[in-house]
Amino acid sequence: MPLVLNSLKILSDRIGEYTPVIGMVCSPFLVASEIRGLQKFLMDTLTRPDFVHEILEIVTSGCVEYAKAMSEQGVFAIMIENAYMNRTFLDPKNCKEFILNYTKKLVEEIKECNLYVIEHNCSEQLYMDMELELEPDILNLSIDNISEIRKRVSDICVMGSVDHANTMLNGTKSDVSEEAKSCLKEGGKKGFILSTECEIPFSAPLENIRTLYDVACEGW
Repeated sequence: MPLVLNSLKILSDRIGEYTPVIGMVCSPFLVASEIRGLQKFLMDTLTRPDFVHEILEIVTSGCVEYAKAMSEQGVFAIMIENAYMNRTFLDPKNCKEFILNYTKKLVEEIKECNLYVIEHNCSEQLYMDMELELEPDILNLSIDNISEIRKRVSDICVMGSVDHANTMLNGTKSDVSEEAKSCLKEGGKKGFILSTECEIPFSAPLENIRTLYDVACEGW
C-alpha cells in the first residue's frame, strides 16, 4: 500500500494537472476472499453468514481508509475491482447481501472524497441491476453491455472494452485497430471512454498499446 500511495503521489505531482491519475481498490468481498480463500469464503456465506459479515465489516473499513489515503495523493478517480459480483459465484440474494451492500458503502465513501468512482466488472455473467444500483460515475464493463446500459440510464459514462487478452496480448495492430473502432462506434462520442475491458497484460506488445491510443485520438 505505501508503494502504491507513493507512486500515485509522484504521478499526481508530475502529470495530475493535465492527465487523470486513477487509483484502484478491490471490493471488500474480493479482498476478504483473498484473505480467507475464495472456496472457503463462498462456503462460509452458506454455513457461517455472521462470520462473513464480521470479516466484511473489518475489510470494508480497510478499503475505505485505503481509498481515503489515495484521495490525499491527488488522484482524480478510484476504480473498484468488483468482478465477483456475478451469477457464477452467488445467487442474487446472497450477492446483494455480501457484495453489493458492502461495495455500496465503499462507493459512497469515495464520493464523499469528491472523487469519481469507476466500477469495474469484466464478468460475462454480471448482475446489471446491481451494477446500476451502485450508482458509479463510470461503468467499466464488456462492450456487449453498452446498448443495455444506454437503454436504461442516460447519465452514466461507459468505459471499455477492447479484449485485453485475445486482442491486446495476442492480436496484431490491425486486430486492435478494428476492435477499438468497433467499440467507438458502439459507445459513441458522448459518455464513452475507450479502454480495454480489463488490465493490459504486462507483456502486451507496445505497438498494440500505441495503436489503441492512436485510435482513441483519431476518434475525436
